[in-house]
Amino acid sequence: MSDWSAKLSKPVYPRECAPLYTLADARTYLAELPQHLARAPNWRETSALLMAAADAGSPAAIALATEALKLAVFREEHAELMPLRYTQGPTAREVPRSRRARKTA
Repeated sequence: MSDWSAKLSKPVYPRECAPLYTLADARTYLAELPQHLARAPNWRETSALLMAAADAGSPAAIALATEALKLAVFREEHAELMPLRYTQGPTAREVPRSRRARKTA
């Protein structure tokens, strides 16, 4: 049985929202995200970790979900500072020819 009333390991303070103290607060925050954000991989992963923490109820699961939530909130609030593809480097197709390493014979 899920326990959404469990407290996060540390409060999370989104910029334009009330502080998040419990798993239920975090669930409500995620439910109110715009669809384009909610479908982002970091928010889907955070949602899965929150559900796992509510199901398990262990301090370790709650701590992991809390850290994922803090990171997702940080990424959302500082998106303008991060490159679009921050998880992987650009592929060869995305790098202009003039910047690709030239083979020397």
